[in-house]
Amino acid sequence: MQINLNALDLKAIWAKLKPAIDSKPTHKIMQYVLFEPDGDRLKITASDLTIWIKTSVVASFEGSEIFALKFNDIEGILKSIIKGKNSEVPMTLTKKNKDLWTVKVNEIVHKVSAYYDEYEQDGKLVVETAEKDYPVPPTCDKVYNLHLDGKVFCDLVSTVGYAVGKPINRGTTEAINFISDGEHLTVQAVNGHLLSESRTEMREITPFRALTNGNVLMSIIKAKSLDFTNQIKFGCFEDPDGMTVLEDQKTKILIWNIKGKYLDFTRAIPNHSDAVKVTFKTKQILAFLETANKAVKTQNAYKYTVCIPPSLDPIEAQIYLVQNGETEKIMTSKINYQSKTETLPLSFRLDNFLATIKSVAEKEFTIEHPPVKLATLNEKEEINPFAFACKIQENRGNISNVKILMGVYREGFTKLTEG
Repeated sequence: MQINLNALDLKAIWAKLKPAIDSKPTHKIMQYVLFEPDGDRLKITASDLTIWIKTSVVASFEGSEIFALKFNDIEGILKSIIKGKNSEVPMTLTKKNKDLWTVKVNEIVHKVSAYYDEYEQDGKLVVETAEKDYPVPPTCDKVYNLHLDGKVFCDLVSTVGYAVGKPINRGTTEAINFISDGEHLTVQAVNGHLLSESRTEMREITPFRALTNGNVLMSIIKAKSLDFTNQIKFGCFEDPDGMTVLEDQKTKILIWNIKGKYLDFTRAIPNHSDAVKVTFKTKQILAFLETANKAVKTQNAYKYTVCIPPSLDPIEAQIYLVQNGETEKIMTSKINYQSKTETLPLSFRLDNFLATIKSVAEKEFTIEHPPVKLATLNEKEEINPFAFACKIQENRGNISNVKILMGVYREGFTKLTEG
C-alpha cells in the first residue's frame, strides 16, 4: 500500500483536526487518525467519541486499504516542513507491516505508528484494526439545517463563550443552548455564576433546539476547523439528544449534544422599567480587574470580591478589592462612572466580573440594576441578594447580546461601602 500526496495540503488541514484529538485518551485508537482512499481523494477522520471531524486531500493510491496513523507522529513530521517558493512538497506514505508505515518527505524517511493490535481473550485471538474498530458517528434521516455567515456564527458563540462551564463541570453548564424560533437564532450559556445570551435575525428557518458542547465549539473556532470566512451550514438531528452538525465545502464536524434540562434563561434576566443605569469605561475597569487578578493569583480569584460603592462624586468614584467576608481593602483605585439616579453598591466576584468585562467589545459599557428600593425586603432593611443581579447589553452589528452579572452580598458589606 502506497499513497502520494502534497505534504502542504496535509499540513493545511492537520491543525483543524486538533479539537478531535483527546490529550488523555481512554481508548488507544483515539490517538490515531483514520485514512480512507476514495477515488482521487484521501478521506481523513479524527474523533475523541464526543466530536468527529471529517475532511480530505487530493492523493493517488496503490491499493485501497483503510488505515489509521498516530496523530502526534504525523504532526511532528508536518511541523518540520517549511513552505518555500514551491506550492507542492511531495509526500509518500508506505505500509511496511501491520503496525508500521513510513513517510517520505524532502528525501527524509520517517517511521509512523499505525493502529493494529492483537491479543488473546477467552482462549481466542482478537485482532483490532482501524477499519473494524475506528468509531463511527450515528446517522440521522432528518437534520434541521440553516446556512449562515461563518463570522456571524463565530460572533454568536464567542460572545457567550465566557459563560460556558469548564469541562470538569460536565452537564448542561458546559453546553451552549441553540434555539431557533423560525425568525431568530438565539444562543445561550450559563455556568451557574455567569449568564449570557446572543441573538440574530434569521429568515424562514425551521424551529429547533440543541444543547451543544460549548468547550468543543470554542476549540473548533480557535483551531479554525472550518472556513469561517464564508458561509457554513449549521444544523442538528431531529432528536435533541442527537448531534450538532457543522459543515463547509471541505470539512464536516459532528458533535454529540449534551443531555439534560437547560435553565429557563429568560427568567434570570432582570427586567425593570425603572432600572438604574451606570456607565463605565471598559478599559479603566478592565485594567483594575486584571491587576487585581494577578495580585491575588488567578486560581484564587473566586475568593475575592470587587466593590463599587455609590459615590457623591461620580467623576472620582472608587473601586475596591476585598477578600470574601472581610472589610479590609486590599486594593483601591479611582474610576469614572455616569449615572442619573441613585445607584446600589455594586459587588461582584472577581473572576466573574473579569470574565464578563473581557467579553465587552465597546469602549464603554452600561450596567443596569433594579431600583434601590428593591434591595431591601422589610422594615429591618435586610438585604435581598437577588436585587444585585445586573445586566449589560451590547449590539454588535446584527447581533444583540445580554450579559448577566450575579451580584454578591456578604457580611460587612454595608460597613465597607460606607467607607
